[in-house]
Amino acid sequence: KSISDSNNNHQSKHHHHHHNHNKKSTATSTVIKNTTNKNTMRVIAQQALSSKVIESNYLPIIHKESINLVKYFYKNAGILINPVDALTHSISKTFSLITFGTSAEKFSFDFTEFLESANALEQKEIQIESLQFLRKISSTQQTLENKVHLSKTKYAEISKQIVGSLKKTTAKNSTNDKCFTGEILKSMKPKADEKEFLNLSSNLLFNGIENTLAELKPVGFFSQPYIVTKDDIYQGYHIPQNANVIFNTNTLHFNQTLFERAKRFSPERYLDEQGHLKQNPDSAKVWMFGKGPNASIGEYLTEITLSAIIAHTLALFIITPEIDETTGDEKEINMEGVSNGFKLDAPNYNVIFELRKDVDHEKIFRGNY
Repeated sequence: KSISDSNNNHQSKHHHHHHNHNKKSTATSTVIKNTTNKNTMRVIAQQALSSKVIESNYLPIIHKESINLVKYFYKNAGILINPVDALTHSISKTFSLITFGTSAEKFSFDFTEFLESANALEQKEIQIESLQFLRKISSTQQTLENKVHLSKTKYAEISKQIVGSLKKTTAKNSTNDKCFTGEILKSMKPKADEKEFLNLSSNLLFNGIENTLAELKPVGFFSQPYIVTKDDIYQGYHIPQNANVIFNTNTLHFNQTLFERAKRFSPERYLDEQGHLKQNPDSAKVWMFGKGPNASIGEYLTEITLSAIIAHTLALFIITPEIDETTGDEKEINMEGVSNGFKLDAPNYNVIFELRKDVDHEKIFRGNY
């Protein structure tokens, strides 16, 4: 049967050579068209997230979410809390509001929940890929399948509601809907490239959040994947064909040949000779937002969001480590695997937020400080 099918296929290809050639040309044209659409949408996205647009439209949202985070720390002052959890939630919510507009604020909690599922899913995939024996553990495979289902279901549901809401808003008043989603929707043909747009906006959101946490999670889980096209040898190590390649930016950023005293926090590293903040300090060495055509579109948005949150927090609170009940001394934060080496998850650590003495309590809730 296989030989017969093969002969028939060969004859068919021979008799319809010119027709198949036309099909190939059409397919090539489609690929070029799709690539052009992607590039066009990326340009639109860059315009929608330019520094001018962010500073004129999104600063109030960032300011509001920073204040909400400060209120959270204030209400829990003196209690041991893990600040990373609160920061992640606040950043996730800020990005979802900016990406999908204030009209989608009611979906922000669901979207944060989706991001947590997607993040866990991506980490699990990397662990399974690295440690093949995990595939044999039924509970691990079941967890992965559950996360896949939850993420796809949650994202499909939220995307449909948000895009529908924004389309209605954009149709009614195209001047007021200045969120990232609205800007792109205005440039799209009705019902065209919607899937492409959703992928672009979600990738923007994921990349932004992951990059803000890059110091704690050095691997970009949502970054562009790379594979080795043929067997290779690098510095004595054999790299097989089709192996996944993940850039460990953590190792790069702690490279002593690139950064003097790399493991120490040195603010002067980011200042010029006049003591002013550099615009792009060591941009050739820092890969927090990727490089080239795969660089994160939301770099400026990420930087300004994280800067605002940290500035609000440090201006109002003194942050101290957990106290050891036995010795009365401050516990050392376990940085093993975070500042050195390769680690998917940062260890949990608890700290205490104490309000600074010169801070007016009432001003915190008014957001006027």
